[in-house]
Amino acid sequence: MKKIISLFLFLLLASVFGLYNLSADGDAAQRQPTAAEKAYFKKVLGAIDKALPAPPKNWTADTKPLIEGPKTVNVNCEKGDALYFNAIYKGRWENRGGTNDDSGGQSAQELAQEMMRASQSGDKAAYKRASEKMMALGKKNVDTANAKRKAIDSIDPKDKALEVEIQVNAHDASLRRAEPLKLAGNLRAFITDGSYTGKGDETRVRGVVLLGTWDNGETRSEYTYYKSNWRSGIPHPSSKNMCVEVTGAEKRVREYLQGINWSALNAQLVK
Repeated sequence: MKKIISLFLFLLLASVFGLYNLSADGDAAQRQPTAAEKAYFKKVLGAIDKALPAPPKNWTADTKPLIEGPKTVNVNCEKGDALYFNAIYKGRWENRGGTNDDSGGQSAQELAQEMMRASQSGDKAAYKRASEKMMALGKKNVDTANAKRKAIDSIDPKDKALEVEIQVNAHDASLRRAEPLKLAGNLRAFITDGSYTGKGDETRVRGVVLLGTWDNGETRSEYTYYKSNWRSGIPHPSSKNMCVEVTGAEKRVREYLQGINWSALNAQLVK
């Protein structure tokens, strides 16, 4: 009897979870974007890339921005709800102290070959010169490595990285401890707590600018929640809004946001 009951419960649970997964998969069914949709994503993301200022001088790209759109889109995206037709532009740059050494000169491999040739020919003077060059190169490499380490150690922890993320057709935005940020053009802009990025870094801030159609926001405790506010009759493909986020040291975030061509971004949104 116990075995029969156990089997019945197993089949019941399997049926429930099977139906649930079928429903979830149906809601999230994907398809390949059409040629027109691919071209649209490429145009919008390319315009975003051109509208952004250059990263800080001598910083290294940790995540190189891509201007290609998503590989798949939701099967319902052409029905007008842009929740199902979105793309994300991401870029991340690291501050490594600006100690790149491009002074040129012979490489260790070239000097090793020079020493070998001198040894094979019995040219002691040439061998000595190549050996001295090798020793000098070794010292230079050690000094360069030490300088890089010292430069990195001296960087303000808040200013070790700059991250940019722009969601096209975002569904919502959550801002923690948001304070208004004044930018040209009366943009809906904020400075928020950077720890919301999920990386546990409360030393940085997150600048957020909401472009296009959004509701007026709802504040609960220390969070303010914004949701997309679509209007019907918008043709497909199109962009209804953007959520622009820049995370880093506060001074650098403010400067970067000031350097964005906001008119170029707004030009990508449906009117």
